[in-house]
Amino acid sequence: MPKRNKDVEELVTSNKALVDGLLQLNRDELAAVLAHISNEACIRTVTFIKARKLPSFSTVKWSELAPQLGLPKAVSLYVQLKKFKTPTFAA
Repeated sequence: MPKRNKDVEELVTSNKALVDGLLQLNRDELAAVLAHISNEACIRTVTFIKARKLPSFSTVKWSELAPQLGLPKAVSLYVQLKKFKTPTFAA
């Protein structure tokens, strides 16, 4: 998972009162305000998706993601999973 852009953190910090005010809204109200702003600014949905910088769980490695989430890198030391076999069905 990529780290947040330092410029974004500075922008949020410098507009703390605005951000705090927005966070007082409930989810539906906040979504409506953000949708309105994005429509006025002609921001496409794909731009929001890219800005969120969420990891693709199909490509991310546990050893890279775990430390960023405060989880142990060596999961096998903490989790003892039993072996299992995926069932197959005849057509």
